[in-house]
Amino acid sequence: MVRTAKFSDDAFLTAAVGLIARGGPQAATIAAVARAAGAPSGSIYHRFPSRDALVARAWLTVHDGFRAAVLPPLRRGDAAGAAAALVTWAAAEPLHAAFLLPHEPEDLIGGSPPDDLRQAVAAAQEALDAAFLGFCRRAGATAEKDVAFWRHVVFDAPVALLRPYLRGGAPLPPWLPGLLPRVLPPLPSPLPDSLAC
Repeated sequence: MVRTAKFSDDAFLTAAVGLIARGGPQAATIAAVARAAGAPSGSIYHRFPSRDALVARAWLTVHDGFRAAVLPPLRRGDAAGAAAALVTWAAAEPLHAAFLLPHEPEDLIGGSPPDDLRQAVAAAQEALDAAFLGFCRRAGATAEKDVAFWRHVVFDAPVALLRPYLRGGAPLPPWLPGLLPRVLPPLPSPLPDSLAC
């Protein structure tokens, strides 16, 4: 008779995300993740070779959801829509937002994830960067200051608005999305397929 695993990968990934969302990257030790999942530490090592591998997998899962929210309006040339999508995603996934948005990947993951996971993280970041830079080209933003302006509009300003609420666990105030810019310069026609990621 085949034995089924008592603890799933998802249980450990969810535990790691929750610990980091509430306590920062240092909170997600193997022992803490095991306690949060109600599992022995050995169960984690049967699935993940290290703490860095576990957190890298969690990062990839969360970043997939983030990109799915932000990339469609960005590819349509809708900077305001992309900023609003970021805030909407954070409101719907507060633990994921508190895990992802305040931290750089290297601060979360550490220095020694397996090569395949390191490459997957780099590819996910590159996909987002490529879509953003494609948007900037359409907007005529070739100078560094212009790219910085659009990065502020799409990413930095929404994250700054969210930051006070990310660690507290409280719902976002309903008026917060209204602080995002509503009127932005018009952009050319839809993004050519060659620039879509």
